[in-house]
Amino acid sequence: GSSAEELTAEAFEKLLSDTLRPVQEATIFAVVDIFDFGPSFKLLQYLAKELVKKPKFRVRIVANKIDLLPKDASMPRVKGWIAREAQLAGLDKIKIMDVFPISCHQGKGLKPVSDLLETKGVPEDHYVIGAANAGKSSFLNRLTLRKRRGVGRVLSEDQSGFMVSVLPGTTLRAIAMKFQQTNIKLIDMPGLLVPGSIAEKLTLEDLKEIIPQKRGSIRLTFHMDEGRTLLLGALARLDFVSGRPYQFTVFVSENVKLHHTRIEKASRICQEWAGDKLKPPVDARRYQELLPWKTTRFELTGTGWDESCVDIVFPGLGWVAITGCGDCVVEAQAPEGVEVTQREPLMPYEAKWTGVKYRGFPGWYKIKGRSTRGFESGKKRYNIKGRF
Repeated sequence: GSSAEELTAEAFEKLLSDTLRPVQEATIFAVVDIFDFGPSFKLLQYLAKELVKKPKFRVRIVANKIDLLPKDASMPRVKGWIAREAQLAGLDKIKIMDVFPISCHQGKGLKPVSDLLETKGVPEDHYVIGAANAGKSSFLNRLTLRKRRGVGRVLSEDQSGFMVSVLPGTTLRAIAMKFQQTNIKLIDMPGLLVPGSIAEKLTLEDLKEIIPQKRGSIRLTFHMDEGRTLLLGALARLDFVSGRPYQFTVFVSENVKLHHTRIEKASRICQEWAGDKLKPPVDARRYQELLPWKTTRFELTGTGWDESCVDIVFPGLGWVAITGCGDCVVEAQAPEGVEVTQREPLMPYEAKWTGVKYRGFPGWYKIKGRSTRGFESGKKRYNIKGRF
């Protein structure tokens, strides 16, 4: 989406400030994207700053896209993780019960939110804010049961389909709408456009590849030795610079082709395989346009084989959970302008249960001794237990 449809940080802060200044008491629904949490974290930071002098405001966090998490993700733990991230962002009053996990795509988890709106004595004004593409409009559509077309929205399918929009696009001012037959107003605020995501550098064709559309098909563990690297398509890579062997568990869209190789071969392989064996980008020329890449170094200490110590986050693309013992150094490489960060692991225990082995060639995996192309194994993967 161009910046005309969405607000940059300064414009968003100003609008938030101007809109909330005269209001003394209200509820704010902050819609966050559980799969791509970085932009949502920045949104929560802006919100915390705005609410310092407003003790009567109540914030509820609507965590969208839970359908993209693996089937065995523990919801109470995910809610706890979101509450802690919100506290880190400065919203120190947030508790686990203020977090509402939902899936706009599947229409799940919305009942507790509408029950909340029907409770006696709730403030009449409810402001709905969200970072671009977190699913704020889909949430409002689901809640008010009517479809609205945003400015410049690419509607690829309707409410029953996968995505309402691939390219972010919202309104430029706050729009109020009534909640069912009540006096309650839902006020839709423009989306916040957070720079630093890989998504803003991609074409629509590539965006479709990196937005996950199936759940459970986005998790794969690689055994990493010193001097090896993991390629996430030809969009980014994670080098294991030094340390005892570790496990890297990748959470990305099923269309991102992964490959692990030696660090010194990585650039050549990207160059030769981009747009073909390594996608996205779908077009090899796009790989050249995304150069140069920038390196971010992380010095980590493992917490043992039972849980990952940290997530390395590639905003817009996904994350890699790092599991192992002892100290290690990893270096993330991504196109300049993409801010790779580390955070407390969202799913610390999932790393050892993927049960899927990489076959040494992008797109091929071994499951229960059977080689398979892509993730065509469907439900079988869920029954596999055990470490490899």
